Amino acid sequence: MKLSTTKGTAIFVYDLNDLLVISFTSAKEAAKHFGSNHLTIFKYALSEKLLKVNGFCH
Repeated sequence: MKLSTTKGTAIFVYDLNDLLVISFTSAKEAAKHFGSNHLTIFKYALSEKLLKVNGFCH
């Protein structure tokens, strides 16, 4: 899945077909959901690269 940001730090998670899967109000909320660090989530969201979390590509 691909992460992206708009309007501050809101995080939107898209599948590989660019369909919205889930959204979060912050990188910290997304990190808690994925069991990751909020700085990692934010970094990947800004870069719009694929993020691999817990063995899955996000």
